[in-house]
Amino acid sequence: MSQGGNTFGSDPSSFPEGGPPKRGMSTGVKVLLILGGVFGVLALACCGFGIWIYNKMVITDPQKVVAIEQEIVSIQVPDRLKPVFGMDISFGPMPIKMAVRVGSETEVLTLMGMAGEAANPVTQQQMQAEMKKQGKQPGLRIDSNETRNVTIGGEEVAFVFSKGVHEGSGKPMRQVRGVFEGRDGTVMLQYMALEEEWDDAEVMTMLRSISK
Repeated sequence: MSQGGNTFGSDPSSFPEGGPPKRGMSTGVKVLLILGGVFGVLALACCGFGIWIYNKMVITDPQKVVAIEQEIVSIQVPDRLKPVFGMDISFGPMPIKMAVRVGSETEVLTLMGMAGEAANPVTQQQMQAEMKKQGKQPGLRIDSNETRNVTIGGEEVAFVFSKGVHEGSGKPMRQVRGVFEGRDGTVMLQYMALEEEWDDAEVMTMLRSISK
């Protein structure tokens, strides 16, 4: 018989496999898994259903991409970073908006805004912790990390600056990532560039320009 709401009773040996039930995954982990699923759907664009989903989700009009970016957060970016594509997924428990700018094949700025369950300080901390745990990003082998704080909307935000190697060319590469509160929820920012393209002062100016 259940005791105090515990289906398995008070005897530890009565739990499946002799142990307590596993804890549910944090919202931060779930958000990252959802994002992985989004990119997985895009990777299916070679299939008929994938193409239909791709056409429904992906926006390539530069003006519309900029409009999505402005809905996520206000940020001043270098002129060479051109709006390439965006996404506006309004269905589901965690609506997602994304704006991507590209300067070269290896210089990419991604802004992603999430509303709903993801839009709270605890989840932002969970997502930041999960991002720090990631030892590898697509196209980049990370060798070292450094954390710098930037004030956004009166709050200190920790950005992770990484150094590594571009897996395609073997050239030194840099990356910065951060999670913070945007105009309508949580924002994830990621900027990647080869070492030869990276301008540290310019990157810091861009981050400091962020406002809601």
